[in-house]
Amino acid sequence: MPSPTHGRACRLVLSALTTASVIALKASAADRAKSTCPRGVVLTPDNGSRRAERRARWHARKAVAGDVDEAWEYRGRLSDAQALVAAGRDDEALAVYDEVSESLAGMEDAYLRYVGSFALRAKARRLGELGRFDEELATVSHLQIRYGEAEEADVRLNVAIALTRRAHSLLRRRRYLRALRTADDALALCGASDDPGLRAEAAVAYVYRGKALFKLLRFREATRNSEALFKFMGPNPDPEVLEAVRTVAPDKVLGLWRVFHWGET
Repeated sequence: MPSPTHGRACRLVLSALTTASVIALKASAADRAKSTCPRGVVLTPDNGSRRAERRARWHARKAVAGDVDEAWEYRGRLSDAQALVAAGRDDEALAVYDEVSESLAGMEDAYLRYVGSFALRAKARRLGELGRFDEELATVSHLQIRYGEAEEADVRLNVAIALTRRAHSLLRRRRYLRALRTADDALALCGASDDPGLRAEAAVAYVYRGKALFKLLRFREATRNSEALFKFMGPNPDPEVLEAVRTVAPDKVLGLWRVFHWGET
C-alpha cells in the first residue's frame, strides 16, 4: 500500500501539472475532430472491432432463436443509409435513419432496440459532420430520452458514445458549461458499469469533464477530476479503457496516471 507521503506527493504532482496537461487536451481533441472516422461508427460484421464482435454474438443468439429476419432487414436499411452517405446523398441517408429509428421505437426485442439506438446515434454523428450542430444536439437528446435507461449494455453504449461525442462538439464550440453537464450525463449512465465498453466511454467522459472544468477556471475541481479518473482506471485498467484514454488525451495524462499508481502494480 502507498504511504501517506506518497499520496501527498502524487497530489502535488497532479496540482503542478494539471494546467499543462489539460491545455494539451486541446490539441488532442482537434486531432480527434479531424479524424474521418473517430471511434468507429461503421456497422459492419468484419471490421475487427470490439463492437463487431458484440454484434456477431447478437446474431448468433438471434439465429438460434429463429427470428433474425427482421433484424437483418433493418440492418440492411442502415447499410443503405451508409451507402447514401458515401454517395453524398445526406438528406436521403438521414431520412433512412429516421425511418429505422421510428419503426423500432418501443420495441422490446433487445437486438432491435440496439439497431434503433444505433440509427439515432449514426444520425447524430452525420449531422455533426455536416455542421448541423443544433440538430445534432437535439438528436442526441432524443436518443438519451428514449434509451438512456435501457438495461442492455449495447444499447446504453450507443447512448454513451453519442453523449461523449456531444461533449466533444460542445467543447469545440466553447460551450463549456453544457459540455460539463453532458460529460456528467455520460458518467451517470456508464460510470458504475462493469462492461469494458461502457467503462471506456466513462473514461472519455472524465477526460472531457476535466477540460471543461479547466476552461471554466475551476482548477481545483479539474485536479480532483484527474484524481477521480486515475482511481477509476486503477493500476491495471481494461485494455479498452486504456486505449480510449490514449485516443482522447495526450501522453502526459497517462504519465500522471502512472505516477498516481506508482508502486501499486
